[in-house]
Amino acid sequence: MKNENLKASFIIPTKNNAKTIEQCLRSVLAYRKYIQDIVVVDGNSTDGTLDIVRKFQVDKILADPGKGQNLAYEIGWRASEGDLIVFMDGDAFLGDGFFPTIYQYFDDEKMGIVGCPSRAPVSCNDRSVARGLFLKTVSQWEEYAHKRLLNPRGLLQIAYRFTFVRKGDDLPPCGPCQVVRRNCLEAFDGYRGVSLKLPTDAVLAARVIMNGWKSCAWLNSPVRHYPRSTIKELMGEAYRWGRERRFFQRDPEFKSRSSMFQGTTYILGSLASPFIGVMLALRFGNPWHIMLFPLTRYTSLVSYLRALWAHDTGEKVP
Repeated sequence: MKNENLKASFIIPTKNNAKTIEQCLRSVLAYRKYIQDIVVVDGNSTDGTLDIVRKFQVDKILADPGKGQNLAYEIGWRASEGDLIVFMDGDAFLGDGFFPTIYQYFDDEKMGIVGCPSRAPVSCNDRSVARGLFLKTVSQWEEYAHKRLLNPRGLLQIAYRFTFVRKGDDLPPCGPCQVVRRNCLEAFDGYRGVSLKLPTDAVLAARVIMNGWKSCAWLNSPVRHYPRSTIKELMGEAYRWGRERRFFQRDPEFKSRSSMFQGTTYILGSLASPFIGVMLALRFGNPWHIMLFPLTRYTSLVSYLRALWAHDTGEKVP
């Protein structure tokens, strides 16, 4: 791999991630020899997140006004110095083999971004089985969806290819960890001018693709993330997803001719969620899917429909 001399900058936004940030930073620091710098951007955490961060050898701890990841990532990458910028959620962590494997994707000089799709960990700390039926249920969703993504003829792959900003041979490079070339980010000025209400990973993927760079989804990457630990957290995340999806479809920079198709399939898919919940319950022998899956999708759908009548796309990244 000819790019093994490239150094990476990790940009990690935090906002009340006291439960997960220690595992996140430990997993990153295991690859210290490949890393130029680690930048943590905190959005006014009140649960002791920064106290935990200060125990680790991070290069910079910056602050943002707590207005979301788009602004946090913009602040972070501008303050970094690496050749590759790794945007990583504060509740994600790396497993074995992230480096040097990631370098093989950047042997192509036109490869702009590699995304690691979301997968829940089998255990909360990679050493013990995740406890509680709730965590088990959410993890089963993640793993089942991931297996469907690995199927090149699966419905999820076909839907993603058809509805994303540009048709291609691969899935959108989205997820809790995205690796981007610095000169690619500089070419389109990073997150500058992006609405704070838009989904962070989809915005970055769209900008890379729209500016002519290649993209790739590393489907079997060793990146994992923590599932939501309570129903309240899960519903809050689902509500945010629905709102972000609608704003992304409508934003002038990213709007495509397939926006109506995307909206229709999203609504129909949400309405069919009780049947999917039953299917998951039968597959895993876990009746919680019958209740939790439709509840999550309907929460997201309500948020999506409310956003249909919202006219303001919100404040933008300066």
